Parts: sequence; C-alpha cells; structure tokens
Amino acid sequence: MENELKAKHGSMQMFAPHDDLVCNFSCNVFSVEEVHKIAILDLRILNCDRNEENILVKKSQQYVETSTGQRLKKEYKLIPIDHGLSFPDNFHIYDYEVVWMDYPQVRQPLTEKELEFISAIDPVEDCKRLS
Repeated sequence: MENELKAKHGSMQMFAPHDDLVCNFSCNVFSVEEVHKIAILDLRILNCDRNEENILVKKSQQYVETSTGQRLKKEYKLIPIDHGLSFPDNFHIYDYEVVWMDYPQVRQPLTEKELEFISAIDPVEDCKRLS
C-alpha cells in the first residue's frame, strides 16, 4: 500500500534558553526545591544519564527588601536536558552518571507539595500513555 506509514526513530527537541551548564557552578547555589525537581523527574523516567552537562542553568536576580535595606537575590533555575537514556530497558545505573546524587540538597526532606505530587503519580496510567 503506497500511503502506509512506516515507523521511524527520532526525537523531538526544543531549544531551552539558558545561561550556563550546571558543571560551572558549585552545587551549593541551587535551591533544595530545584534539585528535588530534577531528582523526582529522573526517578520517574528512570533517567540513567543525568551528568553535569545534561542540566542547564537559567540565572535571574532581583532586589528584595530586607530589614536593613535592599539586597540582591540571585536564583538559579535548573533545566534538565538530554533524555536519551530515559525509560531504559535495563537498570544499569551508576551513581556517577546521576550528578545530583552527591548534592547535599537531596538529603533534605521532601516538602508536602513534593510528596503530594509523587503520591498523585499513577504508574499504570503513565505506562498506558507511553505505549
């Protein structure tokens, strides 16, 4: 049949505006919430390759009022990229391939909001969507 669709392998990508890579910063500048977001995503999609070059950083800054006047507050948003080794067909994961495992932020307790998000995940429904 001439109009029959043929399966192809590929990827869909979108440029993510960013300022730098995570490897160019000390992990101490990132908030617990930003690190938890990456960890939760990677655990959910079983990402086996979250190295220092697979997280982009978007910097922002603003002046905030304090009791002693204004001070500059810097924020760093983490943007995960390169999900080529997500949803693997085997579990050959090394901790050196998942950079955030060594961050002190991952040892902080999850917030109530993060726990609610995780509790709402339906793995059966996820599998249906992916298939």
